[in-house]
Amino acid sequence: MKKLYYLIAFVLLFVGCKDGGSPISAPSDVGNVSTKADTGAVVVSWDVPADSSFLYLNVSYLKYPNSPKSADSNKVITTKVSKYTDSVKVEGLLNKYEYAFTVQPYNANSEKTVSGKELESDPTRPISRPVSTVYYPDSLTAIEEAKIDTLIPISVDFKGQGPANLLDDDKSTFWQTSWYYTPAPTPHWLEIHFKEEVSIGAFKYMLRQTSDTRGFPVEFAIDTSAAGNQWTEVWASEKDLPISPVSSKFSLDFGRNYKAKYFRLKIMKNAGETNFSHLAELGLYNMKSVDTDLEDLAEDDY
Repeated sequence: MKKLYYLIAFVLLFVGCKDGGSPISAPSDVGNVSTKADTGAVVVSWDVPADSSFLYLNVSYLKYPNSPKSADSNKVITTKVSKYTDSVKVEGLLNKYEYAFTVQPYNANSEKTVSGKELESDPTRPISRPVSTVYYPDSLTAIEEAKIDTLIPISVDFKGQGPANLLDDDKSTFWQTSWYYTPAPTPHWLEIHFKEEVSIGAFKYMLRQTSDTRGFPVEFAIDTSAAGNQWTEVWASEKDLPISPVSSKFSLDFGRNYKAKYFRLKIMKNAGETNFSHLAELGLYNMKSVDTDLEDLAEDDY
């Protein structure tokens, strides 16, 4: 008789192990599923229960929310999330759709999976990706002199070495700030007023053709203004720019184009730390740019 009892117990134990061992309890439910739009993505969040008696969560959404649910293309995309987290950032989404996300807890072993309550978020539209602009500093187009309305320097030397000399294609002439009557400390500047808004991304310049390097600009900055009365610095050069050979035409780009009607070319520092500056020639340039709509690109790859 005892042998029969042992046999029955062994069979029950074997069957229990074959059925998955100890029974799997239903997972505890998460709560308060919420979403926050991000660029090309949505952050899905939820409240984790105190007991956290589940193994993992599935966060799911329809790839094409506006398509009929029966459509083959409208597949469900699922991300498995650890029980120890309370949010996930779902990326690779499109601004054209509003996505609703389901969050569902699971318990499982090698034989069985038990799901918990499925919660769904409100529909959320991701933020559209920006337009990316790539600039080409080796592809410059000169701004026509005819577009310039006026040049206004901080001061002009008494010998009449005015800013018009910068545009005369004659490197033997030059613009010079005052050095005779109480010269002002740097920065020195030249305001360039245009007849209408222009986009500038670079300038080229020649130094005064002299062996005396004092007054050669070695640091620049650019200000812009919408109305010519309030100025914002938008670009600054490197320090200690080269000043030789003096016959060179030097080129500086801003890394991008700045659009404005009023520009201010500032000389921040001169060779020899002088309180006067001079330049022989100045040219302003638009930099070639190519725009790419990253949202359109994402749609093509979706």
